[in-house]
This record gives sequence, structure tokens and C-alpha cells, in this order.
Amino acid sequence: MPVYFIAEDENPDYSALRIKIGYSQDVEKRARQLQTGSPYHLKLMGEIRLPELEAKRLERALHKQYAEYRVIGEWFALDPSDVINILKQNSTFAYIATSDDAFEIAGYDRDAIPELIGAWQWGDVEYEEFCPSCGWACGLTYSENVGTDLCLDCGFMLIDDSPDYDEFS
Repeated sequence: MPVYFIAEDENPDYSALRIKIGYSQDVEKRARQLQTGSPYHLKLMGEIRLPELEAKRLERALHKQYAEYRVIGEWFALDPSDVINILKQNSTFAYIATSDDAFEIAGYDRDAIPELIGAWQWGDVEYEEFCPSCGWACGLTYSENVGTDLCLDCGFMLIDDSPDYDEFS
């Protein structure tokens, strides 16, 4: 049962996003339910996939840890780095919500090197921390067997002639 982080997507001030911390069997269904009652577009930031009892415990602990940032109910005014840190602390079970267009070329720099749309819209994340394809919080690991970095969760690999994925923004 995932513990999820859903943010109001229309707030341009990423230093004070209103983020709901909750848990649900079906995160996509829960996001649709929340969207129905919200005047703002909502978007999943990430989730931590745990057994039900552990998910409930983690949700309660996070609500307590961030109590001073509570806006109302289970909504908190947090910085995206807070969510990143929570996901990193639960790395083997955690995923960020990657953009559908994470590998789309947004433009070119002065040297005609493509600039890619980032894997996570709320800030920069390194591919060593989070897989740019599936969002797994263990990131990519170098494998001598294949001679490149790969995700042990989804199998995504950096290919030698691929663009520089040092940082996703």
C-alpha cells in the first residue's frame, strides 16, 4: 500500500508547495478523487510502496514530523527537497513520479547539445539517485556486465551515444 505525495501543480513557488501525504491501495484512483474536490490541478510527486501496516505507520510518522507545516488536514506546506529526502530515506521502496516527456528535447545549448526535459518537474535529481525512466529511488548503478549504468528495477540503461544524463531538471 503506497504512501503518496500529491502536490498542487499550479503553485509556481516550489519552495512552499501544498502537498498531501496519505496512503492508498490505488494511488491513481485516490488522485482522481482528490482532483474532483480541488480547484487546482494535482500531480503525484512520488510514492513509497510498503505493506499496509508499515504504510500507515510511516504516514502517521510523517504527519507528526511535519506537523508545524500543516496547512489543513493531511496537506502540508513543504519544499520539494523534503519529499526527495523522504523518498531517499526509503530508497528501495520509493519512486518519484517521472514526467511522461522526460527524454524529450526542450532545446539546444550554445554548443548544439540537446537539453532534455527533466525527469522530475519540481527540481533537479541525479540519475544516481533516481532512475529517469521508472523513478526508482535507488537510481542507476554501474554494471560491469553491460558496461554502463542501469536501473536494477526497470532495466533502463544509459547508452554510450545517449545524451548526458548527469542531471535532470
